[in-house]
Amino acid sequence: MGLLDNLEHGLEKAVRSAFSAGGSRSVKPVEIATALRHAMDDESFALSEGHTVAPNDFVVHFSPADFERARAWGSPLASQLCDEVIRHAETQGYGLPGAVRVAFHADEAVRPGSLRVVSHLDDGSSSSSSPAAPAPTAPAPPPAPAAPQPARRPAPRRAAAPAVQPTVVLPREPARPRVPALELDGVHHRIDTTDVVLGRSAERADLVVPDTSVSREHARLVRVGATVTLIDLGSRNGVLVNGRRVDGSTTLREGDRITVGQTELVFHAAAPTGGTRA
Repeated sequence: MGLLDNLEHGLEKAVRSAFSAGGSRSVKPVEIATALRHAMDDESFALSEGHTVAPNDFVVHFSPADFERARAWGSPLASQLCDEVIRHAETQGYGLPGAVRVAFHADEAVRPGSLRVVSHLDDGSSSSSSPAAPAPTAPAPPPAPAAPQPARRPAPRRAAAPAVQPTVVLPREPARPRVPALELDGVHHRIDTTDVVLGRSAERADLVVPDTSVSREHARLVRVGATVTLIDLGSRNGVLVNGRRVDGSTTLREGDRITVGQTELVFHAAAPTGGTRA
């Protein structure tokens, strides 16, 4: 029996009473697992040939009633869902940038029996290692008192997979990776997030290049750990790296010179300690 079957026949049987209270239709664990898989498929993208990255951090929005039922089960449900995310990543050949986390959130805008999944990539280098903070009126679930942190189960076939971190357990503090940066006019702009858009538009771009020959959204920088991949977003003048036009995407290396329009930027694999700008 596979993991999804376990979710359907084992976990769902155990929480059936909690998810069926009140007589109206309620969200079932297998529906949550299906929604997570769909989010991974919808948000995955290719960094390079044979290397596809998918989200690893998920916040599941429930109606307040469904949220209370999900919170009652706590860590066992979240742990099963984390296992399902890793299983789906292995099946589809997705790379995950860090530990898998699944958090539950009460949302007045979600109808009973429905759910909404918000996902993103998190390599553990952000300032907060806990799941996304909920709205003040809908606090995130506290640790279930009867559900201690599950021990990490040995899984030889998953030796290379990210560690599982259920929603109610904070992951261990990861080693701080080197933070890459782009140098523009002598100023180093740290690439602190996993996705940075480079362009002329102050509304659309994360790093604004004041050059009329640069497109509003010219290029995209995707960071996984210390590796940064540059993707041309179909700009009218293209992107050059060390004088060569980028065809689709390329992985950046220390000292690479990036030309967009009439502007040149320099890529640094690690930002210097001084003179930087986030």
